[in-house]
Amino acid sequence: MSDKKDDSPDAHGWIEYRRLILNELEQLNAMTAGQSVVLREIDRTLIRQSDQLAEHMRRTEAAEKSIEALAIDVAPLKRKAWLVDIIFKCVLGAVGAVAGAIELIKFLNKS
Repeated sequence: MSDKKDDSPDAHGWIEYRRLILNELEQLNAMTAGQSVVLREIDRTLIRQSDQLAEHMRRTEAAEKSIEALAIDVAPLKRKAWLVDIIFKCVLGAVGAVAGAIELIKFLNKS
């Protein structure tokens, strides 16, 4: 066997094929590295959004409890407002009746 380098066309073709494959592998590696960066950014965004959603849900629950407590506190006030409304209408009716009676007495005294 000789130590002479093989310069046959098949050997040369294999070297070119190997270079092409290595070049393609380097391009794929560069693409996947870029995609890894994008995926890490997406993960960070999802973590932030998850934290924001948890905070939003906590505040919403607190607001719902507050509204519920307010609705319970308002119920007695509604009853009192209804009672004051009825009393006001009765007083207004009585004042109207007294005013009507006074006018009737004036009218009868003139005749």
